[in-house]
Amino acid sequence: MLALGAGVLLANSGLFGAEADAARSPVPAAGSAGPSAGPSAGWHFYRDSPGFSVPVPDGWLPVRDGRHVEFREPGGTRVLSVDEIDPPAGSLLSDARSRAKAAIGSGDYPKYKRIGIGEVSYHVRAVEHEWTYAGATAMHAVSRAFVSESGRAYLIGWRTSEAVWEANQPALALVFDGFRAGQAEPTLPAAASVRPSKSTGAAPKPTKTRASSAPTTAAPVGRQLKNMATGTCIDVPNSNPDGGAEIQMWPCNDTAGQRFTMPADATIRTLGKCLQIDGTTDGSTLQLATCTGGGTQRFTLNAAFDLVNLQVDKCVEVPDSDASGGVVIRITTCTGPGNQKWSLE
Repeated sequence: MLALGAGVLLANSGLFGAEADAARSPVPAAGSAGPSAGPSAGWHFYRDSPGFSVPVPDGWLPVRDGRHVEFREPGGTRVLSVDEIDPPAGSLLSDARSRAKAAIGSGDYPKYKRIGIGEVSYHVRAVEHEWTYAGATAMHAVSRAFVSESGRAYLIGWRTSEAVWEANQPALALVFDGFRAGQAEPTLPAAASVRPSKSTGAAPKPTKTRASSAPTTAAPVGRQLKNMATGTCIDVPNSNPDGGAEIQMWPCNDTAGQRFTMPADATIRTLGKCLQIDGTTDGSTLQLATCTGGGTQRFTLNAAFDLVNLQVDKCVEVPDSDASGGVVIRITTCTGPGNQKWSLE
């Protein structure tokens, strides 16, 4: 059972099984239920492009209502839901409490009894709320709201009858551990017999390869720079620091040429060299060069998730939000679209 201090916000009215929800019809919507991506039998990844991917039991059809998507167990009481929500400007916990109060006041949860509400360690920051209420039968629910590494915010909801709550803790753990913001799809754990402690809630990333990436003998150092619009990562072609090629975008695969460090001198380093813009006008590309600390090598990843060269005050972007492998990145005037937004992962 969840710790009493665990917490999150209740969703919009009706998020967990209001009778009106039954009137919604299953639709393919923006997501798609793909084939099983891991060894956990009976599960598949539902991919909601480009928002998220989440493990879902086989046979559970998506029901979409705006930014809310819900999966119901055919003939059963279990419900899984995911909402894309706006990151709160202030405290996530205060926001959770306010939403919970509003949802309880709506009458959707008769005989509501709170078990716990508070912060948990998950992604960047999160709160979780666990409670019971009386529907046609005694019900048990949990809701976790969080801000992901991509900067997007989500709410995951799970409800069952009280009678099967404990038996479904491994399934709930699989959902939390397997959720990913963006299109990156993790591998489902082989078994989920024990619910994990409240840690990062992140499952190991699968290793991906492509023909143009040279193998490395040591584990790569640093973190990937992932574009929020395309889901692809900045990549040094062939992980070759001396190739002189323009820096490109490829599917994220954890190779050495996709791992960067950002030390205090504002450079972006990989493979013993630094990223450098090759011009100062819109459309100028990037390449690796010997580290000098000069202005063309100095960048900041700001609070708005813009990757900005400090000398020219221009943003790094993926042209036309092209998610294809091999796209050459460039700098241009900062205007705020998704193809100029980046996360460190």
